[in-house]
Amino acid sequence: MLRVTSVETLDELHALLLSLIPMFEADFGILCFLYSILVTHGLEKVKSGMLGETETLVDSTFGSASQCLLNLLLTGRTTPYLFDGKRDLSGFSMQGITEQPKTGFLSIMETLRYCEVGWFLKNPSTPIWIIGSENHFTVLASPCLDLVSIDQPAPQAKPGVPTSPAVSKASLWQAEREFDGLCESRDAGFLTYAKYEELLGRLGLPADEVCVERAKQAIDPDGMQIILRHPFLDYYYADEIKRQGTLRSEFQVIHFNGLPVGHPNGKVVYSYGVARILDPVEDSASSTQTPLDRCLRTKWPTIQVTWQEDLKPTIN
Repeated sequence: MLRVTSVETLDELHALLLSLIPMFEADFGILCFLYSILVTHGLEKVKSGMLGETETLVDSTFGSASQCLLNLLLTGRTTPYLFDGKRDLSGFSMQGITEQPKTGFLSIMETLRYCEVGWFLKNPSTPIWIIGSENHFTVLASPCLDLVSIDQPAPQAKPGVPTSPAVSKASLWQAEREFDGLCESRDAGFLTYAKYEELLGRLGLPADEVCVERAKQAIDPDGMQIILRHPFLDYYYADEIKRQGTLRSEFQVIHFNGLPVGHPNGKVVYSYGVARILDPVEDSASSTQTPLDRCLRTKWPTIQVTWQEDLKPTIN
């Protein structure tokens, strides 16, 4: 029988959850957890983000969480989409991810171009990511806090008005997200001049005529009338890129698969590795990349992971 319990403070909620751990760990405990999530968020609110009556929260073939349920757990909202913000397709409104979650998500399906995972899910506020394969979920984490940054509202500057010294520019993380959000498509990697000037306002960057013309000459020396992503970031965020490149060039990663697949003696264990972000010139993508390698490269395009004892984890 379902029972609804109300609490007044976070401390009471924390104590209640701790007391329920034995129930969650028992047979069918995962269903108790699922019911708790649904009742907490409200059934009508949960249903409002789903695609009609035919969509389910649990995959009928593999028994795993649907994308709607996973997004509910990660962000507090049900939606089958992984991109940032809202999109309209022939009058049909599609609501994606609206804010940075604490836990992120990377999907092997993006490498197959079946979906687009947005900036929010790729850049959570803690270095923990759910890894999605075709039919299973695993977890990747890192103790390196330099891999993440808290998303803050970017300072706003007005076109044609010099930026006040008191207004600091947005972070590199924000610049990457805002640039990608203004691109015509996920693979475009460039902005028109009009979008570029809009981006300057969003990021609190100098938007007066002199500064804009000087920047255009440096970023678009051939006069192509477009602003490419990497030259833009190199021009405005050279110091941040250099500093973060040093901080994030090598870091520890930990992978967990709840199934004893590929583990010695058939036991479920953590897999430890050292990740390196290679220079694009040095990177030679191997044809022997594992599905996990391909999945990680949707966030870090030149990542290379060396696993302890050369035991490469699986995401299936």
